Amino acid sequence: MRRSPMFAAIAALLLSAGASVAQARDITTGISGAELVTVLQDNGYRAKLGVDGEGDPKVESAVAGYNFSIFMYGCEKGRCQSIQFQLGIDIKEGTTLDAINKWNRTRRFASVFMDEENDPYIQMDLDLEKGSSTEQIGLYLENWENAVGVFAKDFDL
Repeated sequence: MRRSPMFAAIAALLLSAGASVAQARDITTGISGAELVTVLQDNGYRAKLGVDGEGDPKVESAVAGYNFSIFMYGCEKGRCQSIQFQLGIDIKEGTTLDAINKWNRTRRFASVFMDEENDPYIQMDLDLEKGSSTEQIGLYLENWENAVGVFAKDFDL
């Protein structure tokens, strides 16, 4: 049976597409604190690795002039299954439950809550248990930066 040049071109295209997918998926299961620091730095953020009160890795960074933390959860043998971006702002008058509820009704990707002093906090979770890529985490960083900008505007920070 004679194969046409078109068949060869399609086969080559399919093989190269598979290779690019494999290259993009470079974080296979979970993420370490050091890997997360590298991803942040590669995307132009400062990043400092530490530990939280439970002994799990925690990364400190900043966006749009606000310091934030990335908490890491489900950690075993240095790899964590999920991360949570979190930023809280201490404001003199606090905020209201109506403002919090409005945000959560009208915004996607990040949620807002109040602490016991009525200060607003914004958080965003990312599940990495089944894997991800540095490129995908970079996109989540863009979402986070956008959400923080809207958060600051909506809460007059």
